[in-house]
Amino acid sequence: MSRLLMPVLLAAVLAMPGHAAPPPSARLGGYLGAYLDARARGDDVEARRQLANGRARWDGALLEVQLHLADPDALRDEALAAFGGRVAVRGQDLADVWLPVDHVAAFVAAHPEIEFAQLPWRSVPLLGPHQSQGATRFRSGEVLCLADNGAQAAVAVVDEAFQDIDKSVAAGELAGYTAGNKFATTATHGSMCAETVADVAPAAPLVLYSVATLSAMQAFAKEVTTKGNPNHIRVVSHSVGWFGQSYGRGTGPLCAVTDQARSADIVWVNAAGNNGGGSFYQGIWTDADKDGSHDIQPGQKLLEFHGYAYGTIQMVVDWDDYDARKIDLNAKLWRKDGANWVIETTSNLKQGKNVPSAEWLVVQQPQDADYGIEITSAAPVPAGLHLRVVSTGTGAGTLAAWGDNGNVYDPACCKGVLAVGALRWSDYDKGPQEDFSSYGPTVDGRQKPEVVAPDGTTTSFGDFYGTSAACPHVAGVAALLRTAHPDLNADAIVQAIIARATPMGDGGLPDDTFGWGRVEVTGAELGWECTQSVAPAQDATCATACGSVGTHTCGGSCRWNTCTPPPESCNGKDDDCNGATDEAFTCALGASVTCTTDSGAAGTRSCSAICAWNPCTVPADASSGLDGSGPGDVGPLGDIATGAANGCSASSRGAAWPFAWLVALSGLWIRRRVR
Repeated sequence: MSRLLMPVLLAAVLAMPGHAAPPPSARLGGYLGAYLDARARGDDVEARRQLANGRARWDGALLEVQLHLADPDALRDEALAAFGGRVAVRGQDLADVWLPVDHVAAFVAAHPEIEFAQLPWRSVPLLGPHQSQGATRFRSGEVLCLADNGAQAAVAVVDEAFQDIDKSVAAGELAGYTAGNKFATTATHGSMCAETVADVAPAAPLVLYSVATLSAMQAFAKEVTTKGNPNHIRVVSHSVGWFGQSYGRGTGPLCAVTDQARSADIVWVNAAGNNGGGSFYQGIWTDADKDGSHDIQPGQKLLEFHGYAYGTIQMVVDWDDYDARKIDLNAKLWRKDGANWVIETTSNLKQGKNVPSAEWLVVQQPQDADYGIEITSAAPVPAGLHLRVVSTGTGAGTLAAWGDNGNVYDPACCKGVLAVGALRWSDYDKGPQEDFSSYGPTVDGRQKPEVVAPDGTTTSFGDFYGTSAACPHVAGVAALLRTAHPDLNADAIVQAIIARATPMGDGGLPDDTFGWGRVEVTGAELGWECTQSVAPAQDATCATACGSVGTHTCGGSCRWNTCTPPPESCNGKDDDCNGATDEAFTCALGASVTCTTDSGAAGTRSCSAICAWNPCTVPADASSGLDGSGPGDVGPLGDIATGAANGCSASSRGAAWPFAWLVALSGLWIRRRVR
């Protein structure tokens, strides 16, 4: 029998009735270890709680598991296949795999190179022919220009899923896209982001990456750095928040990813988060009565809120110990049942090297009731420990104790990221900011968000709210600027966006609410030669190729159309650029030709100021007798020459002179012969 099949059969036998599943080893932890432990005890209620808190994902009977490995590329596909699994994505020190749940413990036990296994820590979409109203509002009122805007800057839309994205293309919302990886199609959030980028920068190439775990983020970072950036990404649009990664100082594994992208000259634009408006609490550990529970307020152990019978309650508790990870706090979610409080769910992770200083509390089908969060510790907690609670689901109301400042999480809080807050497009000129939009500063005193941009805009999937909508607007601006100014690096592009923002706050800059202000971009900064805020039919003057003054109109790409020459005028020039001068008139101004005067003299005539011929004239010369006025013009011959005696017309006068002399000479010759 194949040695590769032995672990599979062993795991299957142990999972049969009457055989307990293998106990989790020290390398099985987080919510995965808690789930397997509860499952081994037969505690189905607790097992379901741990899966919910860990936001577990399944593909049929396969559970998604995150593995910590020194070299994820060394994980062989054959090894996984032997246990009925497969690789989902390989990161830099992480790999996500799909495994039958009964084979997880056996697979980890059979591979000592696996340092740790747990459920993946996941991102949270920052939610709150169509065209985003914001695409025009932050362009100083100018109408959107199309054509080649953003054509030289590929934008990576990094999101969880892109449902019905092909319908966006068919409807003309997108010119097209490139799949950066095999993306999920379970939600439309990423599709709405892609449509918004396309509204701002219609020609920017869009590359869609489905990313929901840190392993996938690491894989993306590898592609755009060590693997040569094959899709030529120059801008990232990421309308997603991550919790349990750091305490907001610009450090941690997710900031390492964004730092890598920035080092590759990529502008990373991120939604600042929707953690304002009563969804955020922060405090310093206080336990006046030494009962092991944090005091939200004096004598108050529960951070209360109302839950609704829809959506999901999703709370994240974390504390400022991400570097050492030695302080072990736990969290409980209580629900009010009549006059009593009952436990709804708990989170009791054992913090350590691979388990961050955070706990999740998730209820997927909440009741319409009051809830309360209790934060506990079995051991003494060092004085001055800072902690936070944030509500990221849609089934929870306002927290009883809350504040706004300092609630920008990863990766918007990272140092190389441009964080974007939300400002309703219809209130874009004056505000106020959306109350749910996250506020600065960070724990280490940096301003986040840096700018604000429109939300409440329209996509083919419906209205788009939240900093999720604001972020792709600014990513589109970055693509426009990168195309218009190819010489500027990522740092310069970010600084250009910040420098051109219009201040919105009442105090100095930056402002905790608006950062440096609302994003504004003028046509000149985008390389536009003209704008369509004036009707395109209104022409402007321009210089033609032949030096005349013509007219041109503003084209769809905010660049001048070809200069149209003017009609020909009487000026001695080639106005209409056809190679001829004053051809619409009798003659060209300043031209001169030879002619014959009425008296038969050879003369010249010139073209007048109205491009018509002046009379034929010869220079005045009394001694020549050729102008018809001198002494030599008297007598019969003169009469013949002028036509006065014989009635010759003016047109025959030139031919009468030689004929008259011939007749006279003939007469003299005849007289001599007669004599």
